[in-house]
Amino acid sequence: MTNRKPKIAVIGGGVFGTTCAILLGEDFSVEIFERHDDILKEASHANQYRHHMGYHYPRSKETVQEIKRATKDFDEFYKSIIISTFPSYYCVSKEGSLISKDDFLLFCDTLGLPYEQEYPYPEFLNPDSVSLCVKTPEAIYDYNKLKFLIKKRIQDNSNITLNLNHKVLDACIEYGSLKVLTIDTGKQKIQKKFDYVINATYANHNTFCDWLGFSKKSLEFRLKEVIIVKLETPHTCAVTVMDGPFTTMVPVGKDGVFTFGDVPLSIHETYTQNYCYTIRIEEN
Repeated sequence: MTNRKPKIAVIGGGVFGTTCAILLGEDFSVEIFERHDDILKEASHANQYRHHMGYHYPRSKETVQEIKRATKDFDEFYKSIIISTFPSYYCVSKEGSLISKDDFLLFCDTLGLPYEQEYPYPEFLNPDSVSLCVKTPEAIYDYNKLKFLIKKRIQDNSNITLNLNHKVLDACIEYGSLKVLTIDTGKQKIQKKFDYVINATYANHNTFCDWLGFSKKSLEFRLKEVIIVKLETPHTCAVTVMDGPFTTMVPVGKDGVFTFGDVPLSIHETYTQNYCYTIRIEEN
């Protein structure tokens, strides 16, 4: 008999991988392998920090229901990093929208998403350009506070080891079901054995499946540029125009600083990864 704790490897130091490690580290021995020099540097960093409630997905009830299921746990685990001190507005354009005013309101009512019909401050929106504008309580999260909180929880748990600048090169299953990872530490290549491995990577999902002979998924990746703007305004709010080739503006937690994206114009390239081959689609 042995009381050895199962050893778990987590590949990827984004918010998903680090959260898994923190939760599993309560009972097991966990090692995180992150190829960069810090955590939360890829998909967890390059986004608009929106704490989604579901308004953004009017054509996917399943996504909204998934968000509702996950929100309670996220809010309890990361309550201190959520910023809810300003309103978030969702609008329906008078022209070119994939959803009508009535359909968006029906969507919100059906899924229990709270709103009030109201316009933001005039410097954020021309009300003549939209057929509907609703104010919602949707919040954002503070990226820097999130990173600090995750690092502290990892450092405070002796069951968790964070390996930065460690790139996993390969994985295989050994006789007896141990999982063997080949790792580039930056100085040498080593192999380590684990009872379980969690793939918490984003772009390299199918690479992991290749290593272990798992079924792969058709995935789409977009190279997108979102600019950061500073406005001379004392007001703070988020504004998103639904649902089509429109814009969205979200504060980043600093006074007057926003991310500003345009649905079609912000996308430079689209990559479709269909199992073993990749197609590049150049955007006009």
